[in-house]
Amino acid sequence: MESSSRLRWPVRLATPLAVAALLWSSSPALPAGVSLAVGSVTVARSSSGRFAVTLTGTGVAGLQNDVAFDVANTPIAVGARGGPDCTSALSQTVRFAFLPAGCAGRSCTRMRAVITSLNGSTIPSGATLYTCRVAVPSTASAGSHALVVPSTAASPLVASSTAGAVLPLGASNGTVTVTSQCTGGCC
Repeated sequence: MESSSRLRWPVRLATPLAVAALLWSSSPALPAGVSLAVGSVTVARSSSGRFAVTLTGTGVAGLQNDVAFDVANTPIAVGARGGPDCTSALSQTVRFAFLPAGCAGRSCTRMRAVITSLNGSTIPSGATLYTCRVAVPSTASAGSHALVVPSTAASPLVASSTAGAVLPLGASNGTVTVTSQCTGGCC
């Protein structure tokens, strides 16, 4: 009896593995190399500038990402409706919000962008997803300040296909370089 149970165990294990392999091989291929890139901008103290966020890769119909910023030196500007001063030219629906929820002023440490496609269209590779304006105060420290795309439970970095499948998504951070004087059209 003991030897027959040893024989059945590998067979019982092999069956679920075989089914999983069959399902995986018949699933549509996921797009490779889908990534989000936060751009960089140089801004003088007491002025503002815009950074762009772009997408590389195909098959993405929607996504959500956060961008964390340096509240004291390079805060994202507040727009006319009280949210982040961010804009998008995509045909998809794009929404922006400051985080954490309910924050105001210096208690806002990041912004969230949510892009959804209700008509089944995908975002073209190389597209600028959105741009955001940073408002650099006169007291900002000169130098490079990070714009970070976190990927945590509180700040998920997710993308989806037109079928609603979760897609692997990478990200690269950007920077805001603060200068003490405006040079080269940064004003």
